[in-house]
Amino acid sequence: MAEQEQDRSEEATPHKREEARKQGNVARSQDVSAAASLAVLLAVLLMLGGGMVQRLLALLATIWQQAAMVPFSIGGITQYLQSIAQALLWLVLPFFVALMLVAILLGMAQAGVVISTHPLKPDWQRLNPVKGLKKLFSWKLLFEALKSVLKFTLFSAVLYFAIRDVLPGWMALPLLELPAVAQAMGQGVVVVSWRLLLAMLVVALLDVWFVRRTQQKDLRMSRREVREEYKRRDGDPRIKAKLREIRRELLKKSQSLSRVADADVLLVNPQHLALAIQYQRGVQATPLLISKGAGEVALTMRQLARRHGVPILENKPLARALFLAVQIDEPIPEQHFAAVAKALVWAYQQKEARGTAKALTA
Repeated sequence: MAEQEQDRSEEATPHKREEARKQGNVARSQDVSAAASLAVLLAVLLMLGGGMVQRLLALLATIWQQAAMVPFSIGGITQYLQSIAQALLWLVLPFFVALMLVAILLGMAQAGVVISTHPLKPDWQRLNPVKGLKKLFSWKLLFEALKSVLKFTLFSAVLYFAIRDVLPGWMALPLLELPAVAQAMGQGVVVVSWRLLLAMLVVALLDVWFVRRTQQKDLRMSRREVREEYKRRDGDPRIKAKLREIRRELLKKSQSLSRVADADVLLVNPQHLALAIQYQRGVQATPLLISKGAGEVALTMRQLARRHGVPILENKPLARALFLAVQIDEPIPEQHFAAVAKALVWAYQQKEARGTAKALTA
């Protein structure tokens, strides 16, 4: 059984995927978030960078102009710093808003809306040293190590060549005016960020592939787990088969009650059992048991027999023997022919007597 548990060759069922999702176990790549954040910063710089630089220069000029007029007291300095902080906050607010929106949209795009408190619950299995050792020698840890080396190498190379290209222009910054310095610095930051973004996209695509593949592998199930899940959700097949059999029997018994009116005689014992017997001359070779019941069903059969004029005969030995030996729609066994024939003759006589009585009354 342990080997079967380890043989997780089956893909995860939709139910298990949904349960993992409820627990917060979704395929989400942090490198995609990092690349998207850099892309947002770059987009904001391209769209609003000029105006932000102008407001920043104006803020710096205001700071220098008002520095000499600030009262030298705790209240005055505090108010002065608060005004500077508020101005800086409004300056960087577009970055924060854009990053927040992108984080929300990107999380929904990767895994949809997931609200779960399961990761916050304490898990004492994390203190298990055996599992800790297994994680040290897992493919996931090896991939993360290789990815870190790749990211460091790739990003270092991109930054080196990007800075090498913009560095000659930056060497002349001390000779330029402040607006020109800000413009040159902004252009250099855009160039470096654009190249770094391309490198981050490559790493992000690789990480997305690995994260999804790892989650699919972790969610795989053994055949035994699939069967157990099926039993938990839909019930044990043996129990379901038994219930279907019981329902068929109940349906058959309920349908057999409607056939009491077609019987020629109703054998009873006298309160607990009832059996409806039919015999059509020239059609049936032997008498046929078309309905039977016990307890409340037998009582209902007696009532139906009286309502439809079916003769009722009390014969305890015959009723008990036929109830145990014959099923519904089965012919009467040969050893009971004589007793059943007497019952049918009696029933025919009862019907003839009733018919004669009705004729005389009319």
